[in-house]
Amino acid sequence: IGCKRMKDPHLALSFLPRMKQANISLDLTFYGILLKTCYQAIEIDMAFHFFDQMKKSSIKPTVTIYEKITLNYGFVRNYKKMFEILNLMHNEQMSFSKEFFIYLIHNIAREGDYEIASQIVNMMRQAQLPVNTHVYNLLLRCCIPSGNQQIVRQLLALIKQESLKPNQKTYLTLICVYANA
Repeated sequence: IGCKRMKDPHLALSFLPRMKQANISLDLTFYGILLKTCYQAIEIDMAFHFFDQMKKSSIKPTVTIYEKITLNYGFVRNYKKMFEILNLMHNEQMSFSKEFFIYLIHNIAREGDYEIASQIVNMMRQAQLPVNTHVYNLLLRCCIPSGNQQIVRQLLALIKQESLKPNQKTYLTLICVYANA
């Protein structure tokens, strides 16, 4: 833990074999630290290994653990796998915060993957989290690479239907979408 705090995640991970040799078992707190350390060290495959190991043991992942592994999938831009983790969590009747959903949608919007972003927005709705103009702006942002005007018109209709007001960001995004059409 001290090595992690001193910003040397590789050194922190180097202690793991010694712990195994000493028959020290991993608990939920330690798995959480391991996942965050793997993320900081950009050891994504190792993080996935620990996550799978934790699921196979009798330790049930918490919302925080799911957030950490979801961030790892987002880091490597494996949004399909990230969405699988979100569904797994949803099936276990856990929920992320609105801010975390927005963070995910923001990162997906940069890639222009409207399908995945809209599925995450649907998960927000299922969790009864509010979808505001900012979220719609992120969905509109997904349309910039493709210039897909049909989706843009649908999103604008939803904004109007939900009595939300477009803002400056909405109009700037629309200009970018139509410039790519």
